Amino acid sequence: MPSPPFVLFFDLDGTLADSCAGIVASLEHALQSCSIVPPAIDWRAFVGPPLRRMLAEAMPKLSARQLDAIVAVFRDHYSTHGLFSTRIYPGVEDLVGRLSGEGHALYVLTNKPQDPAERVLRHLGIGEHFVGVFGSDPLVVETKPDRAAAIAARLGLIPHAVIGDGLDDLAAAERVGALFFLAEWGYGARQVRKARANVNVLDRPEKFFATASYQLQSRPIL
Repeated sequence: MPSPPFVLFFDLDGTLADSCAGIVASLEHALQSCSIVPPAIDWRAFVGPPLRRMLAEAMPKLSARQLDAIVAVFRDHYSTHGLFSTRIYPGVEDLVGRLSGEGHALYVLTNKPQDPAERVLRHLGIGEHFVGVFGSDPLVVETKPDRAAAIAARLGLIPHAVIGDGLDDLAAAERVGALFFLAEWGYGARQVRKARANVNVLDRPEKFFATASYQLQSRPIL
């Protein structure tokens, strides 16, 4: 890797950590508590977007009142149970540890609300490697690209790369003029590959160094 510092935005769910089991468990609990029987759903295909959008895409017939009820029960259960089923992907701890150790500025940009995002990172034991964590605000309708641009402008950052597994991560990278690297192990990787055949692909975390090194050398250094 070239000399520091580089500004790197990492997605959380599906990129740094596999949170699917906990999310699904909390969803199933919330649906059961709200007396809603869902059709057979492969929830893994929907994980990534904000919770309300995820539910609306998976179960489009839900009413606004039902969505509100499910989200409320989900958040309570996830904060006390589901969150702790999150597992870090193999190789991620070494990746972020090495990057932060080299002096690069790492940030988390996630659709998770702020508090659970920070708690997940503490649970995984990698929070210390990140300069900042930028979660979503459940009360504010805002896309990840909009948030990325607002954060970069507010903090005066020039993001060099966004590492993620979803279309919104790709869009965030394009919005802030950063390189995008697809975490192919993530939930949304197939959709990204379908939309952008020539995307930079990481088949495992440690490939970031070999794949990104040359490309990042051409980026401006702060």
